[in-house]
Amino acid sequence: MTRLTVCWVPPPAPPEGPLLSFLPPIAEETLAHAARGPFLRARACSAAARAAALETYLRVSASIGASAEPNGPTLRAECGGSAASSWWYHPGSFKACEMDPAFSRLIAVHAVLEAAESLGASELETWGAPREIVAVLRARFAVAERRAPASHPRVLLLLRAAGSRLAFAADALLDILAARAADVGAGRADVLLFGYWDWSCWFDGRKIVDRYFKAFPERLSARGRSVNWLCWLDPGGDPARPRRGRFESARDAARRGIVLMQAFLEPLDALRAAADFRPLGAYLRRRGRPDFRAVFQSGDLDLFPLFEECLLRGFADASIPRATLVERAAQRAAARLRPRAVVHFLEHYPQARACYAGTRAGAPSALTATLQHATFCAEKTFYFLEPAREFRGEPDGLPVPTPDLVLAMGLKPREHFLSYGYPPQRVVATGSPRFDHIRPPAPVKSWSGKGVRLLLAPALDLGMEAQMLEAARAAAAGLPGVSLRLREHPFVQPRTDAAYARARAGLELSSSPLKEDFAWADAVLFSYSTIGEEAVLRGIPAWQWRPLAYDASALSEAADITRFTSVSGLREALEHFHAGRGLPDEPSRNRLLEQLFFSGDGGGAERAAAALDAALNVRSE
Repeated sequence: MTRLTVCWVPPPAPPEGPLLSFLPPIAEETLAHAARGPFLRARACSAAARAAALETYLRVSASIGASAEPNGPTLRAECGGSAASSWWYHPGSFKACEMDPAFSRLIAVHAVLEAAESLGASELETWGAPREIVAVLRARFAVAERRAPASHPRVLLLLRAAGSRLAFAADALLDILAARAADVGAGRADVLLFGYWDWSCWFDGRKIVDRYFKAFPERLSARGRSVNWLCWLDPGGDPARPRRGRFESARDAARRGIVLMQAFLEPLDALRAAADFRPLGAYLRRRGRPDFRAVFQSGDLDLFPLFEECLLRGFADASIPRATLVERAAQRAAARLRPRAVVHFLEHYPQARACYAGTRAGAPSALTATLQHATFCAEKTFYFLEPAREFRGEPDGLPVPTPDLVLAMGLKPREHFLSYGYPPQRVVATGSPRFDHIRPPAPVKSWSGKGVRLLLAPALDLGMEAQMLEAARAAAAGLPGVSLRLREHPFVQPRTDAAYARARAGLELSSSPLKEDFAWADAVLFSYSTIGEEAVLRGIPAWQWRPLAYDASALSEAADITRFTSVSGLREALEHFHAGRGLPDEPSRNRLLEQLFFSGDGGGAERAAAALDAALNVRSE
């Protein structure tokens, strides 16, 4: 009888039989050299296994809120809410793969199933496996569990969640007081751009700068549309900029004519939102019932352990109260200001859902829109909506709040939005003002033939990116002429993840504009940063360090690029580097530009403004 050893931590001695590794890169490479049987890397599991995990995760996630007892209300109906069901503000309904490990753990389950099937294994020996994964696998395998991670009592999770609610209530009260103390002015405009003051938009000493809308407001103004910002007071959201006090930030917003949403709230609103435990009660009443648990059944596997922690935490912590306040403020602001359109930039994020729902409740004739802020793909699950149960709201008539108009970055994301249930007339591919600097594909960048300069481009999942940095350092160690430069995401806070902090220690940190880093680099190594897409269009090879977890790279979905699953493979590529290795050919890169960015003519802001203007004209007829 074959036993498969599955490792999240190194075993004390290499096992005799087959081994499946979920180890960090250096530990994995060490064990691979010492292995005494077939050695499999979970990072290299098949596309079919990942697709099966994705399908299951999306199906289960879409079914949770719509679950109901016979002749009874659905969970999302019982959660209550005002302009929308509170369920739509829960991280589980958002499918937040960057924050919740459920999808990544489901990928791990399918990697184990694939490996066991290929080897004919009926027994597992796990080293350091997450308890949730072991609980799922026991339905199919005899599992010998070694070095199981410490488990945390549910009461500790609830205490932390309660603490987050208390902290939220205190911060919300102070934000409301700060916004109400500032003179926010009338703020009326045809188009209100939803922002976060002062991290998505701020005053730079000359004008208001918006990192996402860019030239969009100017293009709207040129069409005769009055524009203003409707902002959630949120100082300190950008770690790269000096943090200001909320009262100072609110006064600055008022001086610029910015409308602060918290000015439409009362202190009692914050207390009521923090004290509303109806959604938690609805969940706790259902969590052990057979009809509810059936949602998590996938063949002979019970997947509830993978979702349990996220569900409980999301109902108990400040996630729902925070979005509820956004909804309430948006409703009152829309009722008083009567805009013709309110535009967000965070697609299906909970705060964007709250903005759409609140705007419709306060000003039913107003158009809601979203301007896509970043590239995405199938495994970036927080964009996904199931057409029937989520987009159309079957069976209870409680659909997820969605925008009336989607201004999509390219043809590929437009396809994704249509697959979610949007009618074609509600999704227009325009390009994005944020990426109007992108130009048509450049020729393959020349290489000096001496040494290799590798630009490391991590994104926001620091646990994932720590492994990429570790792999790069190990692959480059001792190779003459290989230089590494780290270009961090502007929102990264290295101290929040010890493994990431260790992996970045001693690396050259870039403080240069992106175009200068591209001029320096011979290749780019990334997991899912948009820098990968930009590199390919500039004629620079973009190499992906394949994640163990979700793959959120639009580039890896849309183009055939070089991917690495081992330190030894990456090291070999550096040793035998040549210009253009793994770079798609020119026709493929032209298609990539159209698929992801629509055009390289710098006209995204203008096309987006034209599409919104046209939609407003149609609505006024």
